[in-house]
Amino acid sequence: MAAMDLADIQSADVCIAFTETAGSPTGRGGRHTELGIALALGLRIIVVGPREHVFHCLPSIEHYETWSDVQHRLLSQDNQVALVNYPVEVETASSEKIAAVR
Repeated sequence: MAAMDLADIQSADVCIAFTETAGSPTGRGGRHTELGIALALGLRIIVVGPREHVFHCLPSIEHYETWSDVQHRLLSQDNQVALVNYPVEVETASSEKIAAVR
């Protein structure tokens, strides 16, 4: 499973990370590793939900409160995204590949 996640990030152009609110049941933390890999690869990174740590505050990371906000932003960009299905399937109008992580 980890090898597949790593391959997905390595072949992506954009990483969309879905965060959790404070006090919610904690996940296993893989999204933090995936975000770090995306940072190291220089990918476009979009965080959806509350910022969870200092890396989410980097100026290169785009932040949106809701998935709806992301959809509106992506759909407003020329030739970027044709259709976005929550949360893991993202079809692009260009050759851009998006990896969504939770």
